[in-house]
Amino acid sequence: MSDDRNVRVAALVIISDAVDVEALTAAVGVPPDRSLGKGKVRPGSTLPFPAKEHSWEIRESGRRSVAISEVIERLLCRAIPLRNAIMGVKKSGCEVKLKIIQWISDDDPHGPGFSLDGNALKFLADVGAFVDVDQYLE
Repeated sequence: MSDDRNVRVAALVIISDAVDVEALTAAVGVPPDRSLGKGKVRPGSTLPFPAKEHSWEIRESGRRSVAISEVIERLLCRAIPLRNAIMGVKKSGCEVKLKIIQWISDDDPHGPGFSLDGNALKFLADVGAFVDVDQYLE
């Protein structure tokens, strides 16, 4: 695989059946990098199914030369200051997840692993987030 596309992604995603993207944005206090309203289809989607819920996310990405741990760290630098706001939306019935996507190949300079330090784990626990990891072999 060439190094011209992002092969590492870390995103903090807030999902809600009832709270729409505009209300999530107002509650969190920052605009999302990506969002999708319930019933909408993501532009450019290969599977044009309407979303079952509202989603708000901030994300960081990197090419092969960047370790997934670095991408996660950049995301958490943005997310941790939002801890109290995210805890508030969690109380309104929203789900919170840390989504990690990593493409791996034999010549990957960093390998398949990543780590989360105590501050990251505390943040994820405080906001009630679950971790969703997708790793793909090329």
